[in-house]
Amino acid sequence: MSRLPASLLLLACLGCAASRESATVESAPRTDRDTGLAAPASDPVDITVDTPDAPLGCYTVVILFDPAAVQIAAIEPSPEFRAPDYSEHTFHTGEVVLSAYQLQPAPPGRILVARIRFESLHGGQSRLDVRLESLYDPDGVPLRGRAQPSRTRVP
Repeated sequence: MSRLPASLLLLACLGCAASRESATVESAPRTDRDTGLAAPASDPVDITVDTPDAPLGCYTVVILFDPAAVQIAAIEPSPEFRAPDYSEHTFHTGEVVLSAYQLQPAPPGRILVARIRFESLHGGQSRLDVRLESLYDPDGVPLRGRAQPSRTRVP
């Protein structure tokens, strides 16, 4: 595995998200709140990343769901990754890129990286998948690992 300079660590992890729409850490606008079409936001889904052999410095995952059935209401940061990068404009599209980095490494093993709240559209449910795009340690060395949601049906 090749090693990235520390200054490129942020660019490596956030490259996927940066190539899309502008990002924010605010919750999604609730445009259909007054129409009664969306149910209240569900209990959050924990998104975890497991890197058993090395500390986690940054990650990029893609959250996948059926946009005809649900949409993201909010993304909440974890204590270890306090400023996730994403575009709220994608919360209704069915594919949301989520990235974050930290200067203090998370310990090896399974770690919470974000909590996501979904809301149902028209009473619908959706399968939830998390696709791992990239993992790096704090020095920019690529890592092997896996990402997964705490449940696979939302809301």
